[in-house]
Amino acid sequence: MAEHKRLIAVALGLLSALALIASLLPGTAGAAEARDLRARAEAYLVTLGPDAVRVAPDRIEAPGVELLLAGPDERAIACPYYNFCAYSLRNFEGDLLLYEDCRYALSMPWFTTDGSWKNNQTPGRRARINYLRGTHWDVPGAYSEQSSGMGWDQVGTIDPC
Repeated sequence: MAEHKRLIAVALGLLSALALIASLLPGTAGAAEARDLRARAEAYLVTLGPDAVRVAPDRIEAPGVELLLAGPDERAIACPYYNFCAYSLRNFEGDLLLYEDCRYALSMPWFTTDGSWKNNQTPGRRARINYLRGTHWDVPGAYSEQSSGMGWDQVGTIDPC
């Protein structure tokens, strides 16, 4: 019985590998999505600087922040507790910056005018959004959110706490 289960597991693993390879073949939707994801990740690495590291196809880490790249049909990515989350698009969709470490402020990599954010840090903790024009805004204490209208194109950095 154990041998039978092992053979089934191997067969399923091979089928999964073949499906992945097929999805990456030129001319397939999977290949186009993979190229798009790779191009976006490479652009982020340049924007985020030399300390940024791509740790997975859809994930980049830099000091004090984690960037999750959304897939084309992916629903909104949840904002984990203890984080200030900046979303590139409205309604908590698109790529996601997770700020948790208060020692770091990261330059905003987006130029979108209709982003969103969630402050899901410990109760009452406030993030500070520093604008390019030299002013700042202390967002409402956790938990708080803004589902649209966040002009990331005007933001220089975010201090998460």
